[in-house]
Amino acid sequence: MYTVTSEILILNREAVALAADSAVTLTGEKIFSSANKIFRLRNDLPVGLMIYNRADFLGIPWETVIALYRKNDANRICPDLNSYGDKFINFLSTIITPEGEDSHIKCQIGSVLRDIYVEIDSTLKIIGKNYALGEYESKKVIQETINRYYNLWESDAVKIPSIEDKDILYLIENYSDYIDESIESIYSELPTTPELHEKLKEIAINILIKLPKNFSHPSASGLVIAGFGDEQIYPSFCSYLIVGCLNGKLVCIPQQADGIDQEKRSGVIPFAQHEMVYAFMEGIDPTYLINLTQFHYNMFVGFPEIVYNHVKQKLLEEKIVSGIDPKIEAKILERLHEVGQEEYESAEKYFERYRYVHHSSRVMSVVSHLPKDELAAMAETLINLTSFKRKVTMDAQTVGGPIDVAIISKKDGFVWVKRKHYFDRELNPHYFEKR
Repeated sequence: MYTVTSEILILNREAVALAADSAVTLTGEKIFSSANKIFRLRNDLPVGLMIYNRADFLGIPWETVIALYRKNDANRICPDLNSYGDKFINFLSTIITPEGEDSHIKCQIGSVLRDIYVEIDSTLKIIGKNYALGEYESKKVIQETINRYYNLWESDAVKIPSIEDKDILYLIENYSDYIDESIESIYSELPTTPELHEKLKEIAINILIKLPKNFSHPSASGLVIAGFGDEQIYPSFCSYLIVGCLNGKLVCIPQQADGIDQEKRSGVIPFAQHEMVYAFMEGIDPTYLINLTQFHYNMFVGFPEIVYNHVKQKLLEEKIVSGIDPKIEAKILERLHEVGQEEYESAEKYFERYRYVHHSSRVMSVVSHLPKDELAAMAETLINLTSFKRKVTMDAQTVGGPIDVAIISKKDGFVWVKRKHYFDRELNPHYFEKR
């Protein structure tokens, strides 16, 4: 499975810039630097399409899907950009076949079951190099790994809104035996229990009907459509998460729909790997901010009670008081918790305001006035920042290769600022002549 991971969209009143690297990851390990992630939606429109996460739709490369759409949608004009998004999503529904759906479902089932097995096998081998693993220890590793995946897809995931009860029933009735056979085949050498077998089965079902809260869905493709509708003065964009298909229908989740208007004059929106863009805009790494926020919460809400207990203990030890009425103590602790919560919320609002005033607003005020070439340069630079961070850290270098940049304006339409080709331009003049 191919995944693509670093794309950005920047827009102001004049234009919208799309930028993407060329790195594509095969099954989480092998990385190539040749992927195309930005496309014209149609050659005669000021509208572009950008992909992220999975690089295909039901096994069909997105480049081919877009070519089919262009052939199907010739000369149709829409007044607003969202209509182009709706038309493209509707088109995807028309190319779903029973064979394609069956292949997609079986692929996702097999993929998640193999991923869990590979993790178990790797863990057992790593531990086995240093310690002699008995049957009890091996079973514990297997149980803990399966339970972790089960909790991720059971508790930390929500049912996709478009999935109905009849779709789940269809899945169980038609693929229950296949899931059982896959588990028996993949886990034949591991000592699993009937309980773990059922949990694996639920995981395989949940991956097709649920969306994780805290990580990307492994089979989902992200689509971003940006530019101008025929009657729009300012640019806008809309994005979707395409999870797959089930029971003959497309499983699609609308994500964002926004644009420039009289009040909002600019926007910087990263997709997939967004940490460096966030750090650039907000002045702080997002993971660091999450940990800092959690620390502030624990400090403001928990520390008053710690102080109270400390003071109480001292008063009792020095016999200043003989005891404290439980009802009064409960009231004191309740009020301390309320005060801590109020102070925490006040502090978070202060830091949020500080980030806005001293970081993001200063950038956004300049972005709103950037000419088209500078807008393109900024988008490319932000992708380069993410790529460089991956290069100089121990993280997998999933961002890299040539960066494609396009500008879309009402006057000039879709214009490539930078674009790679997998072939030599001088050897293929016919390619450019027909365009």
